[in-house]
Amino acid sequence: MSNNKKLLIAFGVAMASFAVVVAITLSAGTLKPILPQPEQLIFEIEGEGSLESSQSFQAPDNWQLRWDFDGHDKYATVLDMIRWTNSEGKSNEVVAMHRKPIRTGSGVYIGQGGEYRLSVKGKGPWRIRAYRFDPLDKTASGQ
Repeated sequence: MSNNKKLLIAFGVAMASFAVVVAITLSAGTLKPILPQPEQLIFEIEGEGSLESSQSFQAPDNWQLRWDFDGHDKYATVLDMIRWTNSEGKSNEVVAMHRKPIRTGSGVYIGQGGEYRLSVKGKGPWRIRAYRFDPLDKTASGQ
């Protein structure tokens, strides 16, 4: 068999394989863009130093707690602990550890909604915000 014939057969096999891949891909659905989830501010508190307990706020499922502070300001702000407690008394927290401080501009995802209060241990000025994430609008994302 000549080299041209072998090349033609190899090209035919490659094209047939490509056609199968295209057919499988097209029959599986269409490609859709992934849109970011819209977020909405549901609670914000600013303070300085420690805070025993904030006013309560209502959070839906799929929310996130975010905090920021300027660790290089004249107060040398340091947060040692951020705690969120639900109405049933169940608490979770972010705690600074030796050589691993709570970093500014960070956050934590909290899936379960409910009524919450915040507690903070630290020094200097800080701000904490809670955001809810809405599910994607299925009509906007083409689903």
